[in-house]
This record gives sequence, structure tokens and C-alpha cells, in this order.
Amino acid sequence: MNAIERFVERVSNVRFENCFNPYADTCPVHDQQSAPDIRRSNLTQILLALASAPSVDIWVGRDLGYKGGRRTGIALTDEYCLDTYASHLKLKSLRRATTRCEGANGIEHLSPIG
Repeated sequence: MNAIERFVERVSNVRFENCFNPYADTCPVHDQQSAPDIRRSNLTQILLALASAPSVDIWVGRDLGYKGGRRTGIALTDEYCLDTYASHLKLKSLRRATTRCEGANGIEHLSPIG
């Protein structure tokens, strides 16, 4: 296990009272059963890609948003940006962890699983 995988594992083990950890918890309304695994995989892929990049931009946010990182596992990235972000980092793909996704207009749309 490399340093990035150890980091993701440690993040997934963090627990706070009344706090949803997207790398360990599953939302019974929106998530696939394997959602935490998918979000951990997304985060690991991104961190590995960034660790080998010649340069990176660092964006800092206070917490994971309910339509972004809470669903995708990637800070400042919602489900509709996953393919674009994967392409930008030359990754094969990043996966959606939810069974439903909400568009920018606030309307929920059924989304493909996987």
C-alpha cells in the first residue's frame, strides 16, 4: 500500500458524531451500495494522477458540498464534472456513486449506475 492509499484509508476511518463520511458511509436515499468504495477509488485515482503531474493548481475549500464531494468523493467536483475532470487528468474514468443526480437547475434525473 502506497502513501496515497494509506491516506485515503485514514480519511475513510475518520468518524465524528452526526457527520457523514462519504468515504465510509452510504446514503440510503441517493447512493449505490458500493458508493463509499467508488468515492475512495475516485479520490485515489485523482491523487495518484496529481502526484505524477508536472504541475498542479491547488484549490482549497472548507468542506465537501452536498452536491459535490459528498456525492463524488472529490472536493469542488459535482457528478456532471466527473468525465471532464477525468479527461483533464488523462484518467480512463471516474465513477458516479449515486443512483440519482441533480442537475444545475435543481431537478433530479435518473442516472446510470456505474
